[in-house]
Amino acid sequence: MIKPILFLAIFTIPISIDYTLFEPSRDAFSGWAGGMLFTLSDLIFLSLLVAWKLETLHLPRPRARVVFWRPIAFFIAACLISVPGSIWSVFGYIAVFQLGKLALIYYGISRIVLQDRRYIPVACSALIAALCFQACLATVQFFTQDYYSFLRTGSHAALTRFGDLIRSHGTVGVPNALAAFIIPVLLLVVVKLLHDEQANRPAYFFILCLGSAALLFTFSRSGWSTFALSALALFVRSARIKRPPPYVYPLLAIGVAVVLLSGIVDSRISSDDQGSAQDRWYLMLIAARMIRAHFVTGVGINNYWFAMNHYIPPDYGWSFVYVVHNVFLLVFAETGIIGFIAVILLFATPVIKLYPLARCNTEEQGRIALWIVTSIVGIAFLNLVEFTWASSIICSFYFLMLGVGDALVNAAEGAAKE
Repeated sequence: MIKPILFLAIFTIPISIDYTLFEPSRDAFSGWAGGMLFTLSDLIFLSLLVAWKLETLHLPRPRARVVFWRPIAFFIAACLISVPGSIWSVFGYIAVFQLGKLALIYYGISRIVLQDRRYIPVACSALIAALCFQACLATVQFFTQDYYSFLRTGSHAALTRFGDLIRSHGTVGVPNALAAFIIPVLLLVVVKLLHDEQANRPAYFFILCLGSAALLFTFSRSGWSTFALSALALFVRSARIKRPPPYVYPLLAIGVAVVLLSGIVDSRISSDDQGSAQDRWYLMLIAARMIRAHFVTGVGINNYWFAMNHYIPPDYGWSFVYVVHNVFLLVFAETGIIGFIAVILLFATPVIKLYPLARCNTEEQGRIALWIVTSIVGIAFLNLVEFTWASSIICSFYFLMLGVGDALVNAAEGAAKE
């Protein structure tokens, strides 16, 4: 009973079907919340908790330490502290509600269910299935250039163009956010190819190619760079431990040649894309002024959009004003130094806790820990030039990874005691 519900709950994370209780103006950026809403995945996760309680009603439940509750609680508390001084406090409280809901559902429920390690492979399979679905949809979207008649879900899907081409966004709604979802799951596939002797290699190679094509069609330059560097790090680590299979080298050579010779990639990298790369530097100048003015508690979580026009430098030499494309500066500006320290700990704590497990990657839990560590570092790197982590879907996915990591740490500690 638990396995199919768990599979469906994770599979639907990137599918933005929701019931919205309150939605802010579409003209205002509200990435942390997107409104007060409950998604299809939220409801299935809640049903998963009910199924787990029914199935374990008469079974002994060993006590398990809640490993990552401190950095999560610290971050949500920092967000809450920032709200009273904000311009629109209602947007701040909505963001705190959404973050608390995501933490309770995607971290709280997943860590409870996944204490039984039999369900961790189910979770991984669900993520890979979700990748396949999103990759197929993204490919169809790119080749048909039709986004409104083919499985349009949620209320935030919008056209994002590169030249005459429309970028793929799957059901996530934003191309860069789709890339942020694809990258960690692709890294899971890479880990299985490099370290899992029992993996079905032809099937995983096909999934890797399919997912890479979808990542290409998002036209996310930061996503391409993040995946390339993360996969290279995994490959180098694998080479240190054991020699990779001989067919990996020609596959890498073919992949690199295809990417470098692709006209789409070349034009995307070489073009300024209406100054989007330069935008990031100018937007950081606004964030820096905001941080200096509200160093301790920030302008309020989810309030950057309403405050940013008051902090444009007098000598600002750019016509475009938007939310800063750096999630750490965004958190610093909205929640102050307290929130900035909290978000650093939220990224650093899982890496510190799971890296010892990742070093012994001969066991399954070591392989999954290696995947989580690499994915979190990759997400942090990606969000130096993006703010995709501020979206509800990517936050949900992140808390799910923390739930898996929690189960791995508890399993390792239990084995050590035995």
